[in-house]
Amino acid sequence: MSDEFCSARPILEHVRDFARGRRVSPFSVLGVTLVRATCQIPPHVALPPLVGGPAAPNLLLALVGPSGAGKGASEHAARDAIAYTGLAALDSVPELPVGSGEGIARTFAENGAETIHTAIFTAPEIDGLAALMRRQGATLESVVRQMFTGEALGFANARKETRVIVRRLSYRAGLIVGVQPLRAGALLTGADGGTPQRFVWFPVLDQDMPEQRPGGRRADEHRG
Repeated sequence: MSDEFCSARPILEHVRDFARGRRVSPFSVLGVTLVRATCQIPPHVALPPLVGGPAAPNLLLALVGPSGAGKGASEHAARDAIAYTGLAALDSVPELPVGSGEGIARTFAENGAETIHTAIFTAPEIDGLAALMRRQGATLESVVRQMFTGEALGFANARKETRVIVRRLSYRAGLIVGVQPLRAGALLTGADGGTPQRFVWFPVLDQDMPEQRPGGRRADEHRG
């Protein structure tokens, strides 16, 4: 992460220094931070209809690096790097493992006062996500693409007890996937459907990691 890029905003300098203080890549910590910050945006807020209609600012992140390179460590560092305050403190946002397309839809299904409107989904290993996508009749990949722009989710089954409909732009979601480079085909093969294009891809290796830990600011010095 270049000094010129980081000098554009104090928060970028903070993320870089905090990440290197934790000995992980500033890019991967920035990526996770962007997902977590996006999930501070209330679901009713949408991107303007510059092309077509309004869209959700949901974010899908691929953390790319070899096994043991620090994907999980980057997530932990990002949790500590910035403290969020306000009406939707991030502590209340559930972080859930990816299951199925139906499971994602059911996460946001109407459930009275316990309805979940914001969630971060995680898949630490791309192999696990790929296996779920390859299941016969699996809808996970298409649901992930729909989730990116906040499209309606669910299944209009004939039986009321199995019917799940989540309204368009009624939820906020993030997805963090750990991707080993030689396993990236699980996402790249979906290019004809637009799957990899919906992800931001950040490396988990820092070639410029200094030998000495920088004297970083406190973790709670920047607040959202």
